[in-house]
Amino acid sequence: MRIHARFGAPLLMAVLESCAHAPGPEAVADQYRRAWVEGDAEGLRALSTPQYRDRVEAQRLRTWLAGSSRPMPSVATATATVHRARVRFSDGMQLELVRRGQRWIVERGGPDPDEDNSALGALRRFLAAALADDLEAVRGFMPASARARFTADEALHAHLVLERARIREVQRHLQAGAPELRGTDRVAEVVYASGRAARLELEEGAWRVLDLE
Repeated sequence: MRIHARFGAPLLMAVLESCAHAPGPEAVADQYRRAWVEGDAEGLRALSTPQYRDRVEAQRLRTWLAGSSRPMPSVATATATVHRARVRFSDGMQLELVRRGQRWIVERGGPDPDEDNSALGALRRFLAAALADDLEAVRGFMPASARARFTADEALHAHLVLERARIREVQRHLQAGAPELRGTDRVAEVVYASGRAARLELEEGAWRVLDLE
């Protein structure tokens, strides 16, 4: 188990001891992602919180999974405390886990049939993450080439600061009116103002933001 956080000795020992008796957060996240890739709705629900299971029934999740696809990347980083963990995969996707008793389960970041998974939905979530300076979430909406350029948090933060005025402007336009969506199944343009558009591309099963005009 990799832990990329600074712990005091008692806290670190508690985390490691819990991992000795049950799968740690990285292993659970890997099982969860594998169930997602394989379209295993019951497997996903079994690794999720009771609140998620109550809200998302198996058949509806099974139908949603049948219309989506994701590759199986490796775990890139993991941070953990005694009760909470965040696992990020090499494609930018991120899962948040919580420990209940001796067991880790996924709380956020999994497939959600209620979520807007269109290019417009991805753009809205990207803008919100950028304005909140949530760097890990922002990376999840960046294409692989951009993630490779902004591996350092300092560099990505500086870039977002420079682009903040434009990001706010795009968000303001989206909130004020109904944008026009153009494109294909793999490339999309969200026209949010006259002659102004955001461009997105479907990469590894998820919409990535390429450019904001």
